[in-house]
Amino acid sequence: PEYELWAWGPGLGQLSFDPFCLSIITYLQLAGIPWKLHVTTNWKRSNTGRLPVLRHGAVTAHGTTEILKLLSKRPFDLDGRLSPSELADHAALIAMIEETLHDAWLYTLWVERANFAEITEKHIPMSWIERRYLPYLLREQAQARLAGAYGMASVFRIFGAARACYAALEARMGDGVFLGGATPAALDAVVYGHLALHLAPSLSVPHLSSMLAFEFPRLCA
Repeated sequence: PEYELWAWGPGLGQLSFDPFCLSIITYLQLAGIPWKLHVTTNWKRSNTGRLPVLRHGAVTAHGTTEILKLLSKRPFDLDGRLSPSELADHAALIAMIEETLHDAWLYTLWVERANFAEITEKHIPMSWIERRYLPYLLREQAQARLAGAYGMASVFRIFGAARACYAALEARMGDGVFLGGATPAALDAVVYGHLALHLAPSLSVPHLSSMLAFEFPRLCA
């Protein structure tokens, strides 16, 4: 049977407006895995409380960490050529990306007022019912997460952490095309899943795309 992926739907020119979902979509595409996309807004489908969810036959994986672990045991493993030390290094970078860069994206999309005001009109297709509650629920979740993680003066800490993460990724990339070497690794899929959204040019207040374009042009290539 083919792989089935449940993920947040399209937005900002990408197959998903959620970086975790887009990371797995990118992995599946890079690995040439036959798969089918099910667009959903029901994150309760996942036992982690966060999409995506991947199913293959009787096996179901929830969230990017579990999904990447599942795929690493299959013939489609993008990390099969990496040494144990390289795998550990990549895992640390992925953890940093999924924490630091995700927080910056949450602020940019859901907390920044100008961007939030035009989300459903310009950037993320939603049904008329979803427009009435879903953006506000996601915004509340984002605000709660960021307040708990950063506290007062959070915006400065959020973007300072994002800048440090970008710098680490650009240094790791060097003059190569992929972060993992001559061919793409899971790390590259995760990086794309986040940066492709950060580079979205259509946001009214493009905090992240401006930072990337002016300070880290190698990551924009």
